[in-house]
Amino acid sequence: MESHTTRPWFLFCAIAVLALGLTLTDAWHATGSVLAELLIAAVIYYEIEETRIGAFLNDVLGRAYKERRLVYEAFMEMEGTTIDEKATVFVKHIWQTPRLRSVCDYQLTYFSQAHYMVRGSLFHRHLVSDWFPQVVVRMWAMLSVYAMDSERLAIRAGRELAEEVVNSIERLHKNGIEKLVIHSKAGEKIVISAADIDRLKKSAKQYLKTGIRWEGPAQAQGASGGR
Repeated sequence: MESHTTRPWFLFCAIAVLALGLTLTDAWHATGSVLAELLIAAVIYYEIEETRIGAFLNDVLGRAYKERRLVYEAFMEMEGTTIDEKATVFVKHIWQTPRLRSVCDYQLTYFSQAHYMVRGSLFHRHLVSDWFPQVVVRMWAMLSVYAMDSERLAIRAGRELAEEVVNSIERLHKNGIEKLVIHSKAGEKIVISAADIDRLKKSAKQYLKTGIRWEGPAQAQGASGGR
């Protein structure tokens, strides 16, 4: 975490020293002045970014966190022993439960806003996937089927979340994390295995291309065999 905040200031200080040195010379005085003005602009930009990112991080443990807990609990109450089985039942439950649907929509919107906030950032472009990769992947595992159904109704749903899923899974791999777990209050849990994570990455990539959730080779073979 430290590198995200301290590295820019080391760079700013180095540029400031260089600009000061140039302004003290006759030949490079103009260049030093321009460099100093650019440095001031860069510091202002950085402070604006830090303010926005700070506001986002302050909300991480606010409404978004509390309502995400409701999604976990509702998901774990669904029938099924695998992530896919529960997700398939869960999407039906979401459509039939207005309060839950509102919570799920808020989570999708929340990550969409986070994605848009950092996608053009010079300093925090990968903030979501670097800080919360496990949250992003869990949400995709639970809500990707719902996002697909929403797109069928011409409702833009989870494309920004899907983009973060790809980056987040790459971050998990770099961190050596091979599996994730979703818990319930009662102590029950379901494991998102390494194979599940790889499949979720493929589904996110396919979703970004076509808006259709990738079902995996087993499901694809079953569908073709039934024709």
